Amino acid sequence: ASSGAIFQWSDAATASGLAATPGNAQVALTWTPAMSATSYDVKRSATSGGPYTTIASVPSGSYTDTNVVNGLAYFYVIAAVHSGLEAPNSNEASAMPLVVAYAVNCGGSAAAPFAADAYYSPAGSTFGTSTSIDTGGVLDPAPMAVYQTERYRTLTYTFTNLSPNVGYKVRLHFSENYWSASGKRLFNVFINGTQVLSSFDIYLTAGSQYRAVLEEFNARADGSGQIAILFSDGTADHAKINGIEIALTAPAAP
Repeated sequence: ASSGAIFQWSDAATASGLAATPGNAQVALTWTPAMSATSYDVKRSATSGGPYTTIASVPSGSYTDTNVVNGLAYFYVIAAVHSGLEAPNSNEASAMPLVVAYAVNCGGSAAAPFAADAYYSPAGSTFGTSTSIDTGGVLDPAPMAVYQTERYRTLTYTFTNLSPNVGYKVRLHFSENYWSASGKRLFNVFINGTQVLSSFDIYLTAGSQYRAVLEEFNARADGSGQIAILFSDGTADHAKINGIEIALTAPAAP
């Protein structure tokens, strides 16, 4: 900061509305410009709340961080610079860059970047709600519309044309939109025959109804390039799923 510089802070002098959008080996940041700002310091951390390290200084309200690794979480804040002085940090935004092979809105229509429901067998049943879903506890959540629809009963989603014997991250999105207490829905989940969730209770995990939950697993496509996810009815009510993402944790080899 320059010596003797004077600036009177106000709410308008602080960058706000920071949003982070993940991509393949990159995170795109956008924010609302601050009054009288001459530049912005972009800060990043590997943990929520910092400590943050300044990774760039830019003149406008956007920046794309390309020095990231797919499959790792990053946390960002922006500090507007006025007269050589930094304003307080903006809100924090987080993202996890991934190469997404599939993103499916289970039981619902397309909700970009999630495609309309497909790849399931048997059909099972669907359910939807117009109630708002709290997505605040999920890193890189799906659009709210994904959590408002679901496909339920014992069924399997099968994803093909993946790279054989290559590792993927499976992201399963849930919200308990029917029951308002724990213990009412308990079910199991298997990925390529390996059990990854046992007597899973969405309400208990989330802490309330209408709150998003994300369960992530590392899985390997089989020799034919397939990942099959079985949702199996357990000891209470039916299995269900709101959204599924299948993503490479690194770019595919040439």
